[in-house]
Amino acid sequence: MHNDFAVVDNPVASPSCALFSAWKVHAEQVYRVSRGLAPALGEVWWRTSSGEGEVILKDGSLFRMRADTLLRVANTDIESYRCTGEHWDFWWFNADIDPGVEIPFSKVFSFDLTSEEEKLSHQILDNLKVPLAHFRRLANADCVRLLLGWAVEVNERRAGLPVRYGRLHPALRYIHANYDQSFSVDVLATLCSYSVRRFRDVFLKETGETPVQYTTRIRLHAARELLLHTSATVGEVATRVGYTSPSYFSRVFTHRFHVTPTRFRQSVSAAGSD
Repeated sequence: MHNDFAVVDNPVASPSCALFSAWKVHAEQVYRVSRGLAPALGEVWWRTSSGEGEVILKDGSLFRMRADTLLRVANTDIESYRCTGEHWDFWWFNADIDPGVEIPFSKVFSFDLTSEEEKLSHQILDNLKVPLAHFRRLANADCVRLLLGWAVEVNERRAGLPVRYGRLHPALRYIHANYDQSFSVDVLATLCSYSVRRFRDVFLKETGETPVQYTTRIRLHAARELLLHTSATVGEVATRVGYTSPSYFSRVFTHRFHVTPTRFRQSVSAAGSD
């Protein structure tokens, strides 16, 4: 038996979102909007797909928007915005967002707008049009997904790192698919087009663990599932999760979970019979 799974020791709650509006705008040269006394709730996210425009805040700040740019501002700060080229195509999302989306306000960021992002944005717009609560909740959930995706892009670029999902994903996929086998860090580094030293540095920064620690955690959580749900012996479990020595597996398991594999299984069996 071989399972694909993900287990975390410290789960992280997602931020909540309440969307007020979503717009897909194709603006031409005469396009100009002044906010005036219009109600201004929550925050606004501009995502430009093509063309050029500018956003002016009440304090006089001016932000030039070009293809693939993103801007987050407080709605109350907006003075006006307008098309400055032949056209300006952009997405506009206005929402209340709880803390958790780590993108600075009033700063323009630039990164490729992907087809997946466009598809998700259209999905948000379509769901928000439906006057039913569960469709609006779906729009809110997709909006959080969109914003968190932007946060990944923004924060990795601010830190000067390549995008983790484009560079570390091959190694993570390999670990999850092959944790029952022996492999070296060199193999993982090569998959990500890094030197071994650079790979170790980036992996630790992004996951909080070394490659060996990450692989060990995946193996041990897989072992725990096998102990819970199969009748395989401790030695067989060790082999199935990539350990050639049952005694070494037992030591590592005990260090991680503070109980031996045998006692872990016994305690579960005893609890189930109560």
